[in-house]
Amino acid sequence: MKRTISVILVIAMLASVAAVFSVSADPSDKLVRVCDHIAERLMDGESEVDVSAFDLAATSTELMAVLNYLHLQYPDLFFVDFTKGISYSRTPASIVQTITFFIKSYSIPFSDVMNEYNDMINDCIAEIELDLPVDDLGRVLAAHRFILQNFEYDGAAAVRDTYTMLKTHTAVCEGYALLFMALMQHMGIEVSYARSDRMQHVWNLVKLDGSWYHIDPTWDDPVNVHIVTDNMLFTNFLKSDSAFISTTAETGRHYGVEKHYNCTDRKYDNYFWNTVSSPVYHFTENEFWYISANGDLIHRVDGTEAVMASHDARWYSYNGVERSTYGYYSNSVTSGYSFSGLVYFDGCLFYNDADNVYCYSIANGVETVFYTNPDISRGNLYGIRRNGDQLTMEFSYRPDAAGTLETVQLYAWTPGTIEEIADVFEMEPANDGTDVLILSSFTEIADLTIPENVEIYGRDGTLKQSGRLCTGD
Repeated sequence: MKRTISVILVIAMLASVAAVFSVSADPSDKLVRVCDHIAERLMDGESEVDVSAFDLAATSTELMAVLNYLHLQYPDLFFVDFTKGISYSRTPASIVQTITFFIKSYSIPFSDVMNEYNDMINDCIAEIELDLPVDDLGRVLAAHRFILQNFEYDGAAAVRDTYTMLKTHTAVCEGYALLFMALMQHMGIEVSYARSDRMQHVWNLVKLDGSWYHIDPTWDDPVNVHIVTDNMLFTNFLKSDSAFISTTAETGRHYGVEKHYNCTDRKYDNYFWNTVSSPVYHFTENEFWYISANGDLIHRVDGTEAVMASHDARWYSYNGVERSTYGYYSNSVTSGYSFSGLVYFDGCLFYNDADNVYCYSIANGVETVFYTNPDISRGNLYGIRRNGDQLTMEFSYRPDAAGTLETVQLYAWTPGTIEEIADVFEMEPANDGTDVLILSSFTEIADLTIPENVEIYGRDGTLKQSGRLCTGD
């Protein structure tokens, strides 16, 4: 029986990876095999893992490479406390035999923690799939958008893992990178990580159409006092090494970078979304939808852009609860900045000005007013956000102050005449003698013919047209 020696090694989480597993090269087969084995054992509930079959040298360089790769490439290992390092046993010849990890403690059974984590990840994927991404680019865009819309940077620097980030909706760069990693892995997209000891920062690499690109979701998420404002950046999205990396501490660039893959393709370095601050939706190949700086709804196909809807929107200033008749924070036409969000639901795009949320039917190119603020004394509408089939709106007196929230049920009108719809859904009399059309989903049509003595109401209870609509829910 081999004699073993026990050692405790504490490894800094962003310590350099060097020598044995080189930077800007594919992770070695040995590194991947060791880490896959360890991850599998940890997921099975073991804290002490036998690695004697891998001839792993008991050097700080090789062990740090293993620990960093485990930490940043396996987001499902959130329950391992990598900040405490490891203890390990080795032979007199300095070959590692076992590695013991520190496991975090939870107030509920570990199996319940894992079930909760998997449920939260699946919920994220379900939300992303509601945006109908048709290819890997669409999925990457949707995941990037989802993280930026639903999570905030943790100024207290306390949250670093995926589980806690999903619970609290806040994290530092490690959490952002690990959550993006988890979403990509669960959607079957190749993903890796990059890091900088000098910057004390970590972000992602993603592989699209055979090429690797940088994505830094942390730097693309503006710190914002508003809860639902959808403004986001794409300045660190799908970038090449030449556009992303500097050899010095240059503002807006990453330096001291360590990674396993080179990002040489420059396809997206100067892409249109570099100047976009709204969500971008991608439903078919070479097609995109977004809100321009002027507040226009833009449809971009094969590089050609068309304005599908436009509003001379102003976000007015307030004196207390009184709206100014002349002062405003932004006029989307004259000042080139819009506070409009953009969300997709059931074939329609929803966006806003200071008082209204609009619904644009993609199928038939019709814009309608979905919601109008009934009380301007609560401020301007500074953003919208979708969660499932709920739309949350935020009203505030200033663009730099948090406001009050209101949530309404999202719906979309189904194209067709009243007669065509009635063939599919049930028509029945109401107690007051008027007709009630029962629908579960609908989209407002400009030329819809409404029968006499019929009133149509939306799910939020507001009158939509001359006719009454009751949902089948």
